[in-house]
Parts: sequence; structure tokens; C-alpha cells
Amino acid sequence: MTKADRRAAHQAARATALAERLGSLLPLQGGERVLDVGCGTGAFAYAVAPSVREVVGIDVDASMIERAQSGAPANASFVTGDGEHLP
Repeated sequence: MTKADRRAAHQAARATALAERLGSLLPLQGGERVLDVGCGTGAFAYAVAPSVREVVGIDVDASMIERAQSGAPANASFVTGDGEHLP
């Protein structure tokens, strides 16, 4: 099992709790565009996607991005890159 697989499994186990917590912290209206810098396997992006128009995740680790892309919501996209030097 790869690091990305382990992280994704951990993310899946906590997904509901994370979505509930974000709902209580972020008063989203539904039209927002969200940037998730250092997204890893996409835990934040997946949790916020149902409440926003679009979410983009960026991470330097291509294996994390590949894992984030598998099964991503339709309004979520992921790119490999450096959050300090955005494309």
C-alpha cells in the first residue's frame, strides 16, 4: 500500500466528520471557487465540493494528485504544482 493509498483510506474514514466540521466553520453560499493548496489526496477538496461551485487542489506530489483525481467530484480538479509558485 502506497503513502497516497494510506492517506486516502484515512481520509475516507474521516470524510463525514470533516464535512460536518467545515459546514460549521465556513458559511458557504454555493457560488464560491476554492483553492486547496497542499491538497494531498484531496480530503478538504472532497469535503467542500458539495457546497461550492468549484474547487481546485494543488500539491507537489504527483502520486497524491493522481489519487485525489480518482473518484473526484465533478466540480473538483487537481493539478501537480508548487503552492508557492502557482501556475
